[in-house]
Amino acid sequence: MNSLTPVVGPGFVHYFEDFRQRVHSLSAKLSDDQYWAKPHPYGNSFGNLVLHLTGNLNYYIGTQIEETGYCRNRESEFEPVQRGNRLESLAEFDQSVTMVIQSLLKQREEDWSRNYNAVGVDD
Repeated sequence: MNSLTPVVGPGFVHYFEDFRQRVHSLSAKLSDDQYWAKPHPYGNSFGNLVLHLTGNLNYYIGTQIEETGYCRNRESEFEPVQRGNRLESLAEFDQSVTMVIQSLLKQREEDWSRNYNAVGVDD
């Protein structure tokens, strides 16, 4: 069987680098008010979605795979945020993506088929 590591790892790294770039590109088109405003009464703001993505990455990769000890508060990811935390939210998102990429780069062949069970999340 061929090794997955030289194909899967770099493929995921490329995906997450592209993902980070897209989030920044889309957010750059928004004013601070637009970043945190809900587009509809039932929707989420762009900023809250960035917080949610950050929480997801920190929990599923950070806590579960990298054992960072991150404790997720999923409900807070959707609470209204005061304007002015935009750059901080994007910086935390960048840190999460960097952590995921570093995790991907250190995976060994046997890691790709290891069982994964995320526990402790009320999704």
